[in-house]
Amino acid sequence: MSYLITYHDGGPNPPVHARLNWQAHEWIIDTENGRQYRMPVSAITHFAPKDGGIELKTSRFPYQTIFTSDPDFIHRFTSDWKSGSHKFMEVRTRHILGWLSLLLLVIAAVCIWFYFKGLPMLSEQMVGLVSKEHEQKLGEMLFKDIQSKEKLDSIGSARLEEFGHQLGFKEIKFHLAESDVVNAYAIPGHVVVYTGLLDKMKDPAPLAALLGHEVGHIRLRHSLKSIMRQFSGAIVLSLAFGDASAIWLGEELQKLSYSRKMETEADEFGLKFLHQHQLPLTGMDSLFSILSAESGDVEPPAFLSTHPLSKERQAAAREWLFDHPQSTTKPLPASAFVALKERTAALKQ
Repeated sequence: MSYLITYHDGGPNPPVHARLNWQAHEWIIDTENGRQYRMPVSAITHFAPKDGGIELKTSRFPYQTIFTSDPDFIHRFTSDWKSGSHKFMEVRTRHILGWLSLLLLVIAAVCIWFYFKGLPMLSEQMVGLVSKEHEQKLGEMLFKDIQSKEKLDSIGSARLEEFGHQLGFKEIKFHLAESDVVNAYAIPGHVVVYTGLLDKMKDPAPLAALLGHEVGHIRLRHSLKSIMRQFSGAIVLSLAFGDASAIWLGEELQKLSYSRKMETEADEFGLKFLHQHQLPLTGMDSLFSILSAESGDVEPPAFLSTHPLSKERQAAAREWLFDHPQSTTKPLPASAFVALKERTAALKQ
């Protein structure tokens, strides 16, 4: 059966009158200028009422268009489309699947963004809702996992803790980890220092600066923010799959990273603490010198990968030192430092 239509071949030529011969899988179109075209039924994906008739378009080259106001054609087409006869079921299915695929891609993109960006940002903002008590409990849970993964030395930890407590950080637990890695990190309530970093220190001043810096991360809740930001995805996945073991990744805690703003704030906290307690401030610059010397290696120390040492940060610390001169200072706990160095030397034997 044939129908009168207006046909456009998708090219620069204007639409022409034509006769459409309806076949099962494709329509044969004979135009008034003697040309013949074929339109696969499966290629039709767009149709809409227009000017008292119906317009149909294909979704692939050459992007053909037909228009007709023939009531018999309109009735047959709409009936077949609704019933899914011939190839229209394939067309409808592809049309629906196309939109579903697009929707799934959008949902996947949103989920990926939320997992890697939105969730960490949201988790960091929620830090203010975490009480000090719960923060301390989180630190203890994390430390239990650290104990199973780090090679902690009890004797060295006791001497490091004595040094830290003599500085005034009595609420913090300090731990010495036996490793050549030049690193230190903090979690709520705990500071871990590696023998590899301690070996680089020749006097107690840089150690005092280091502990002041790490305690600054704890007091300013930087550690909690970093944990919430970096492990938020693991927490969600653990809850989703019912596997709580994925939350406490002790080997990843040493990789907690801080922004440069956080690093500068922790530096300033450490300097202020030492200044208020009349302890020498020169250790911060000595610590920077140690880390700068280490950064010249082919593989920079782990401490620098998690504690970015920028020129701006060094300059800010030196400016702070210049603005806060010290006329007199109290001695640092030298005997505790010597005992600690003796222990690290013994661990090497």
